[in-house]
This record gives sequence, C-alpha cells and structure tokens, in this order.
Amino acid sequence: MVDIFSAFTGSLIFLLLVWVSLTSIAERELKAAGRFIVLAILILSPYVLLHFLKFPGAVLLQWGFIGLPYLFGLSLLIPFKPIGYGSRAIPNPGQDERDTMFSRKDLIPGTETYDAYYQRKPEHKKADNGFRANPGLLQPGSVYFNRAAFAAANASFQTVEQLHPMASSVMPARREQDNKIMITGFIRNWGGETWSSGSGIYPAKRLSFLYCWRKTGTIWKDDKK
Repeated sequence: MVDIFSAFTGSLIFLLLVWVSLTSIAERELKAAGRFIVLAILILSPYVLLHFLKFPGAVLLQWGFIGLPYLFGLSLLIPFKPIGYGSRAIPNPGQDERDTMFSRKDLIPGTETYDAYYQRKPEHKKADNGFRANPGLLQPGSVYFNRAAFAAANASFQTVEQLHPMASSVMPARREQDNKIMITGFIRNWGGETWSSGSGIYPAKRLSFLYCWRKTGTIWKDDKK
C-alpha cells in the first residue's frame, strides 16, 4: 500500500514539474525549463530509491515523503496573518511629500523653489546633486538606452504634459444641457474616430458597475441598449 501511495505522489510531482518545464520551453525560457527538469529528477529520486531499497525505517521514511507535499499544499490554503503585518500597515505620521525623490528630482538649480528647499533640508543637497549628475530617464548614457523606444516614450510624456493645463482647469459652474440623442451620437462617432471597435451607452444608476471588454476580431454592437 505504501508503495502505491509513494509511486502516485512521486509521479504526480514529477509530471507537474515536467509540465512547468514544457511551459517554460514554450515561453522560450530555456534556463528555467532546464532547472525544472533537474528539480523534477531530484524530487523523484527518493521515491524511486525508497521503493527498491529496504532497510529498517524505510516504510516510515516513505510515509514522510508522501505526507510532506500534501502538508505543504495544505499550508498554502491556511489563512494566517504574518508577524508584524499590522505594524507595517500603520502610516508614518508627518511625512512631507516634498522630501520624496519624486518631488526633489523636479527641483531646478537656480530657482527660488530649489534654494528654499535646500535651505530647509541641506542634508539632501549632496545626494541629490549626485543623481542629477547622472544621465536621467530616457537620456543617452542611461542603462538599456534605446534611441527609438526612448524617443517614443519621451514624446508620450510630453503629450501628457501639454494636456495638464486642460485637466487642471476650473470646471464651469453652469452645466450644459445637451440633447441626449445628439450627445449619444457624438460619443459613438468620436469612439470610431479614436479607433474604437464598438461603443455602447448605459444609463448611470446608483451602485452601477460598468465593465468594458474587447474580443479580438469581433465587433460588439447592440442597438437596443
């Protein structure tokens, strides 16, 4: 009986790792595929050896190798709170966003904001000037620089930057009342102009959830909605 359970468990783990290895080969991850094959052989070895070698305590050792994989699988399903989890969720009070690297990188030498910040936090100036001396993001000399890809990404950032004033503008106090049929047709036509494969109008209600999806090669259209 123990040999049957041992053979089943060992074969199950072996086939699982072989399947993962074949998946890695399909994804052209040959190094990972080789490691999974080696791991599959190493894990299968004790099951095979204990099947043929008989010595005092061999049966008990077989049951141990049978139970370990299932106990490990069950442990993944047991919910538990890691030690210190609650303390990590407590935010640090009094954090000034101006001290983050994302804000400090935007400081331009010679400006009033630059001088005012480093008068208040002179201990950051040396380190900040150090990273300013290095090639910045999307600049020649940076790691993995690719002229075409970086130029395209930089153009996208510049486009978004030009749209900032429009997004941060003050909303008009008076709401325009447009014809529903006219505005519905406008939205659908505008979606076609922006290469949308289809569009639909759904009445907004309380606690409504809207979902969008796209099927490759399929245009969704329902004129009744």
